Amino acid sequence: MRAPIKAFTVPGAVLLFLGIFLFLSSFPLFLNWGADAAVLGAVLVIVGVQIFTGGVFSKRLMIKRGLVDEGRLSRFFSKNFTAGRGFWIGVFLFGIGLFLALPASPLGTPLRQHVITFTLIAKSDGSMIITRDTDFGDVLRHPDHPGALILRLPYNYTAEEINNRLEKFLNRIDVNELKNSITILEIDRYRKRQI
Repeated sequence: MRAPIKAFTVPGAVLLFLGIFLFLSSFPLFLNWGADAAVLGAVLVIVGVQIFTGGVFSKRLMIKRGLVDEGRLSRFFSKNFTAGRGFWIGVFLFGIGLFLALPASPLGTPLRQHVITFTLIAKSDGSMIITRDTDFGDVLRHPDHPGALILRLPYNYTAEEINNRLEKFLNRIDVNELKNSITILEIDRYRKRQI
């Protein structure tokens, strides 16, 4: 096969960019297509990168064996991107990722990042959050809050017991009253605070 550009590199690049677009479209700041688009986008990115790099490596192999001539772009990459430079670029990118994952990073802890993400998703969907995590009730960090129902139930409660308590509570009240409020549901009572 003498056409790795047409057979591998171009389709791989198309899948890669389509995957990036689908992944970004799952965030509320963009099109908000939901989690399914994010999963499909992630899969397309992985497959696209594999196909793209397969095309690049087969092109390098064909150049090395003398089957095709080396073009300007290929010559530029082989001269400027060595294994040592690739290693240091990888170390640099790993360092950035590690910095962003640390609790002292500007984004905060991973839990706080999830709180921000889920709050934005719930706000864009007009949904409320049902959780056992009290960080979702922090309206100082999230003043434009969609509302949250925080479950303060014993940790030894099974999923069935939690669902039964939640079902009893939701049957007793008007669900519209819970919007734009922080509601804390306990075993025998609940408290609500408007935000």
